Amino acid sequence: MRAITDYGVVVTPSDTVELVKPGALFVGTGGTLKVKTVSGDDLTFGSVPDGYEVKCEVIQVYATGTSATNLVLYRDK
Repeated sequence: MRAITDYGVVVTPSDTVELVKPGALFVGTGGTLKVKTVSGDDLTFGSVPDGYEVKCEVIQVYATGTSATNLVLYRDK
């Protein structure tokens, strides 16, 4: 059984602004995705499909290197 999500926010990719809270990322429309994790690592996911969930703790979604859209950051209780 999945945990209930208690926080969710639409993400606008930015090369300079970090997210208010870290969390997992839902990709509505697939493409390439470049993120920074809470540990400070930059990761690029290529060919991410529609409906994909990035389950690492993301603190930033970069505009440069990201073509995926309809991104939602969420946290489980």
